[in-house]
Amino acid sequence: MAQQVKGGRRHALAYRVARALVTPYFVRRFNFHTGAEPDIAGPFLLVINHVTELDFMLAGAAFSAPLAFVVGDTLLTAPVVGWLLRVLFGMIPKNKGIADAGTAMGILRRLRGGQNVCLFPEGNTCFDGRTGPFPQGTGSLARAVGVPLVTYRISGAYLALPRWGRGIRTGRTCGQVAGVYPPDKLKAMTPGEINALIARDLSVDAYADQMASPVAYRGKKRAEGLEHALYLCPGCGEIGSLAARDDAVTCSACGLRAVLDEYGAFEGGKPHPHIQAWTDSQRAWLHKRVLAAQGAPVLEDQDQTLYERGEGRQLLPAARGKLVMDAQELAVGEKRFALSELTSLEIYRKNILLLAASDGKRYQLHSKKPFNALKYRDMFNILKAERR
Repeated sequence: MAQQVKGGRRHALAYRVARALVTPYFVRRFNFHTGAEPDIAGPFLLVINHVTELDFMLAGAAFSAPLAFVVGDTLLTAPVVGWLLRVLFGMIPKNKGIADAGTAMGILRRLRGGQNVCLFPEGNTCFDGRTGPFPQGTGSLARAVGVPLVTYRISGAYLALPRWGRGIRTGRTCGQVAGVYPPDKLKAMTPGEINALIARDLSVDAYADQMASPVAYRGKKRAEGLEHALYLCPGCGEIGSLAARDDAVTCSACGLRAVLDEYGAFEGGKPHPHIQAWTDSQRAWLHKRVLAAQGAPVLEDQDQTLYERGEGRQLLPAARGKLVMDAQELAVGEKRFALSELTSLEIYRKNILLLAASDGKRYQLHSKKPFNALKYRDMFNILKAERR
């Protein structure tokens, strides 16, 4: 017998009202083709690749059965929006970038109460158009909850609303159910096998798709915000000299100019064919620089403010000054973190760094100047991979 979830009826009603009144607008704006909804009795666990901050709207368009979404707890601390998402829609909070037993219990409680749960396992939208990694515990969770697992893949949304960009571009976005797996099949698999299954079903490469079947994404100021994804000028090798305006990204140091077209490619294939090739190149360059640094600072930015995250919406000032990162530590002013003591370094929105320390404390970094946070996450992941 299902255990009653407090507010469950309210959550279901809010979902249905939003689906009827709000979701159609986003279906039109994204030109979203949902694919066939699976004929499956709930409750079920739905996992979807995370492409945009509006993915829950696309999921709502694709699934008529009410869904309880797992979302980052940072979003749920917003004064008005957070209250609406918690109270009306019953969204389940997740600490970004770290294991969260409370989230797992929240998911299990909702499923036992007969609710369907939607999880975006990557926890982050992508900067380069490719499905990202997700926690290894996802497979264990899917196996343990004892309900069907439904995988759903969204493609085309990266170029419609890139993480680094502003506004929805008119193109084509598609969704489709990749698989439906009953609990007895999951019980016969290892968590690693389930993870491999999820990774296969959710895998999307926006630029591989564009090469196979090009789609134009029309909109104004196509390149604005690209400095959040691109940090290295391939012309002069400067970091932090790139700025984007209208349809072009330029370097203030050497004058390099690259124009982004409607297909997400750079005109003339210069300095790179597209954004993904640029991000791959700068990550490879950073990898070499990290290995050659020999203890010297690798990245730095002025005028940063570090806050410790307290209860609710509390942000307690912890340090101010220059942000510096080398192969051993990250420092903000006088506050220093050994990288070995950071359990995660993630990005909220476009450029807010979120740090989780091994002592359970969490921090948030804000910049007074234009700031690329991705290079710090790239470096953290490079060093983590080197230590394996």
